[in-house]
Amino acid sequence: MSSDKNQNGLWGDLPDISDTASPMQILEDQAALLSSATGGALKGVVGRRAGPDMDKVFATLYVVAPFLDGYRYSVCEISYDPANQFDVRLLPHASANAGPVFCRDENQFREKLGAILQSESVRNAITSLIRESRVRSRKDG
Repeated sequence: MSSDKNQNGLWGDLPDISDTASPMQILEDQAALLSSATGGALKGVVGRRAGPDMDKVFATLYVVAPFLDGYRYSVCEISYDPANQFDVRLLPHASANAGPVFCRDENQFREKLGAILQSESVRNAITSLIRESRVRSRKDG
């Protein structure tokens, strides 16, 4: 029989995670913000895949230009073990000329991701894609 007093059985009290976000959720939030900030001219998309041994999660943040036949610009890639979320490897797009960064907590991940999103290479790509998208949407519209 189960009792209301111990709904978690032998697990004991499980941690409250209401105030934390996973690396994947943070990427998805930023993708949604980009779509909103550009009025749909660009869309943020997160592509996910599991590692070959199913022990890591990989995700790539893309900027997609719907008016350019779905052209994708890769902003960055993350990889991490879902059982240890904030041991994240963050790799900027190749045009950033930077190697991977390892983030040990949520604040560090947000800081490093913000630096990539605000980098000159990403801003230049976004500016160019918005311009090209406007030209294409005028021709098609």
